[in-house]
Amino acid sequence: MKHIPVLMYHRVCNEGEGDRHDYVVETDVFDHQLRYFAGHDYYTPRIVDVLENRNSTTIKKPLLITFDDGYVDTLKNAAPLLRKYGFSATVFIVADFSRRTNWWDASKKIAEAKLMEKHQVLEMKASGVEIGSHGFSHRSMPLLSDDELSEELMRSKKVAEELLGQPVQYLAYPYGEVDERVKAAASQAGYQCAFATNSGPMFLHNDLYQIRRTTITNRADDLYLHVKLRGFEKSVRWGWSRVKTVIGKRPQYNT
Repeated sequence: MKHIPVLMYHRVCNEGEGDRHDYVVETDVFDHQLRYFAGHDYYTPRIVDVLENRNSTTIKKPLLITFDDGYVDTLKNAAPLLRKYGFSATVFIVADFSRRTNWWDASKKIAEAKLMEKHQVLEMKASGVEIGSHGFSHRSMPLLSDDELSEELMRSKKVAEELLGQPVQYLAYPYGEVDERVKAAASQAGYQCAFATNSGPMFLHNDLYQIRRTTITNRADDLYLHVKLRGFEKSVRWGWSRVKTVIGKRPQYNT
């Protein structure tokens, strides 16, 4: 089965903007990363083409680029660079438009950052970027009751669809947190697939409601990007998760 890299970003900031943490990539570093992807014959198909195993080229390699939350700097800084290299992406937006900053990060003392307003989401869509759901209020879905979970999934989908004027079929779980109940609810809500972070099987098609993504940080050296794209890190994480599962299933004996 063919490995398809699925990369996860959050913010792309100019130097000196934003906190220094794994979810902030500087603009010039992002430029170098995209140049590396283009130079190594990657292209960014639509998600539906990946799901249906439609490959538009036998020469280039498929790559999915995703952004969580829907920050303004994704539009201002990331989108122009994506266009520069002929790439697209999927942006998963938090759909509560009454709050337009990352309020869920306040307790972690992460700097406040602006989320896209409705007209900016439409501008992002017009640039060729796909829009998906990141929930309505960025709550951890496994912690919600059944009714709360259904509301979170359905309301975010409805708001985004009314804004975009088209179906919203892709979901990214806030914090990457998911369990079997959440996956079943996402399917029932009408999503075609859903993205996690460091959980899920090695290969995308093995579980369309727990697609494993790789976090890309503020580095652009060749070895780092090679490891990320070839799936070595994903393989190690997946293998360790299998080991922990097996250990957890062993019978416990009292001595």
